[in-house]
Amino acid sequence: PTANVTQPTCNSATGTIQITNPLGAQYEYSINGSDYQSSSVFSNIAPGTYQLTVKEEDCVSLPLEVVITASPDIPQTPTANITQPTCNSATGTIQITNPLGNQYEYSINGSDYQSSPVFSNITPGTYQLTVKEEDCVSLPLEVVIITSADIPEAPTANVTQPTCNSATGTIQITNPLGA
Repeated sequence: PTANVTQPTCNSATGTIQITNPLGAQYEYSINGSDYQSSSVFSNIAPGTYQLTVKEEDCVSLPLEVVITASPDIPQTPTANITQPTCNSATGTIQITNPLGNQYEYSINGSDYQSSPVFSNITPGTYQLTVKEEDCVSLPLEVVIITSADIPEAPTANVTQPTCNSATGTIQITNPLGA
């Protein structure tokens, strides 16, 4: 026989085997030589190596070996270090710290995956970080980049100079004032 194999995914731990040739009502199909059936499709097949055969009356074909691979793992939810904006920089940086590796791709808000775990020049807002390996995507980590504090305006002050009776002066800031 010939067959198409649908491998497990991160969302399904089993695969499917569909015999594609020979087909017909006169044939019966089997995995590993037992329990022949009229359907050429075998669903919910656990990972393993299987021998497919086709039977017509008492004649059985040579076997075709197919392999159902184990489903890939879903990456763990990422962890990250956040560098918040400062008075000198209005944007922040997000650096995913785990999981790391060449097999992973990283995303903010589920689009435009990249190989680098570092996202620079990120404007203030709330973001969902995800990690992808093959087609498996982690649960998201929500992070927040805050709005930077405004740089205070230049101060103004009243200055009292030293005198003959006082060797020291006084500087009193008059603007800006507040906690």
